[in-house]
Amino acid sequence: MKAAADLAEKAQPAADQVATARDPFAAPSMFRSAPAYYARALEVWSDTIRGLRIMGRLDSRYSPSIAIYCVAVQEWEAACKHIRQNGFTMKVKRTTGDTWLRPNPMLDVRSAAESTIRDKAREFGLSPLFDQDLLRVQSFNRSQQQGDLFQEEPGAPSESGAEAPPRPAMEDPMDLMNRADSAPPGKLN
Repeated sequence: MKAAADLAEKAQPAADQVATARDPFAAPSMFRSAPAYYARALEVWSDTIRGLRIMGRLDSRYSPSIAIYCVAVQEWEAACKHIRQNGFTMKVKRTTGDTWLRPNPMLDVRSAAESTIRDKAREFGLSPLFDQDLLRVQSFNRSQQQGDLFQEEPGAPSESGAEAPPRPAMEDPMDLMNRADSAPPGKLN
């Protein structure tokens, strides 16, 4: 019992050091364990992480989804290369001895990879269309005037009876007119 407690006491500082030193955006261990096989996925990982960091959409919880995206890109490229080298159809020998043409099975691999790439690109806004959709959702979410969890609703009268001052409107990135708009004129008479 005491030995286990001593071991746990000694192991905790080492675990803490590893946790603080660990890069949350390092390539997944699956990629690092077979770098030759996942060479293209590692390149896509680096590019994707850099791009998401620039866009401000990077969170360490996204690592599995980003890894799936990277593997799908590698599979898609490999399938395209195979199709280019071997064609859209392949000769297959039947048990009877004659041959017939059938679709290249890599067409299905390419199709599945394309679907995965599109789904993951939509999640992270990795194309102009998906980026616009993501901005639209983020803009809508920011534009919602919600009260604080434990505070009064915006504009609602406070306990003293005076109306609370209105909250400043948040800038909507999709509404460019907010930046060019001016305050309304004061009282005319």
